Amino acid sequence: MTAIQRTKFEVAQAGRGWAVSREGIGLDSTHPTKAAAVKRAVQLANGRQPSELTIYRQDGSVQEVRTYGSDPERMIKL
Repeated sequence: MTAIQRTKFEVAQAGRGWAVSREGIGLDSTHPTKAAAVKRAVQLANGRQPSELTIYRQDGSVQEVRTYGSDPERMIKL
């Protein structure tokens, strides 16, 4: 089986704000707050399923990784 390719997004601090970017494309948008950036990233990730969103802390460490859409390899056939 081939691993599913997910569109990857991330939210990370950028200067005085927070940036939303997409792997292979680059910067999508910047926001004054992390909450606003996460909200935008979730919208993008939901619209590009299957996708993955990585949210970073202010210090650059990973806070959370979310996936959107089903992964056929993880589904159990009954």
